[in-house]
Amino acid sequence: MPVFDDQSILDDRQTVEYVSRRDAGNVTASVSNAVSYGISKREVMASNGRYQSGDVVWTLPRSQVLALGPKVGDAVLAEGVKYTVIGQDISAFASFVKLTTRNLVIAYGLQQSVTILRPNHGLPTPTADRSPQFVSSGPFVAAVQEMGRSPAEFLERRANEVRYTIVLEAQAADLTHECLIVWNGLQLQIESVANVDRLDFLQQVECVYRGE
Repeated sequence: MPVFDDQSILDDRQTVEYVSRRDAGNVTASVSNAVSYGISKREVMASNGRYQSGDVVWTLPRSQVLALGPKVGDAVLAEGVKYTVIGQDISAFASFVKLTTRNLVIAYGLQQSVTILRPNHGLPTPTADRSPQFVSSGPFVAAVQEMGRSPAEFLERRANEVRYTIVLEAQAADLTHECLIVWNGLQLQIESVANVDRLDFLQQVECVYRGE
């Protein structure tokens, strides 16, 4: 696709929603004159594995989005589809911002929903059995895959272990083994967490469910 300095002369312009990810709560703004195109093979090859076929490049007017602080993890919402920012190019001489994005639902099969339970250690009054109290967050879109089943001894009783790999989009840097993931009514214990494709907002979580 040819590069133009004046964003207003490009065809297929549309108005989109830009979501700026913030710890204190996301900020959403309407952006006009947005243009998108499928990433080229040249751009994929030059990215050293960061980008892949199917990614979408958005160019947004600099005057409308620069104040939002465009960054990886933000999102462009267009025609009901969420494109998550995985790369950015903000030139000091261009009138637009170039953002490389990915539809995470399609790229990673995020067709399911999970909830995260985090222990609230700050609650002043513990439960009667002194079990941890949890704060729920979500739901988050996710892909859940069963990895295997086996019998096991757990707390001196026989239990069935079912292991799962879950990929989810969440600001989940604080996920620990104390947290639980709830899926289809099951409470899954977290064993390990790793980023997917070098994206800090996309986690691969190894979990186990122990039941009768």
